[in-house]
Amino acid sequence: GVDTEFFKPVERISEYDLIFSGNMSYLPNVHTAIYLAREIMPIIWKEKPECRLVLAGANPDRRVSMLSGEKITVTGWLDDIREAYSKSKVFIAPMQIGTGLQNKILEAMAMGLACISSESAWKPIAAARDREIIVAHDAEDFSRNAIELLNNEQKRQEMGKAAREFVLREFNWQACTEKLTKLIKDVKQA
Repeated sequence: GVDTEFFKPVERISEYDLIFSGNMSYLPNVHTAIYLAREIMPIIWKEKPECRLVLAGANPDRRVSMLSGEKITVTGWLDDIREAYSKSKVFIAPMQIGTGLQNKILEAMAMGLACISSESAWKPIAAARDREIIVAHDAEDFSRNAIELLNNEQKRQEMGKAAREFVLREFNWQACTEKLTKLIKDVKQA
């Protein structure tokens, strides 16, 4: 679940265009950061050379730290991850390895960010494709969708609003507690 009172929409400062967050020493996140910086961003920069990416999260692996440069910021530990979300326009999670529910995506959605996710990161969330979240498959697909969202503020805002509503409906603490309580009751009755 997500604390939707803590992770809520705020006024955007737009210091960055794209954000990926997570523990930057966790292998799936390290792999994702490298893939994003080396495979996806060069395609985006062909059309949007000013595009800035932030890799936000604790304990950046040496390979992640080395990605830092003029157009890529590696933050390291942040006292409040919401600051990085509030400075970004689009959350992008091209996870290629690793499974399970990605709370980082739910946090971004709860804050009203439009999100682009890989199939593997989307499956446990199961938000409505192309309305609440975009699911992309390869570097070209991620790049095309990122460019489209960055160029279309109205679509970005509509998707961010739908994403927030989805998290409020499906992943707020009350909804998650009710699902757990139902599961426990069903097991007791079986």
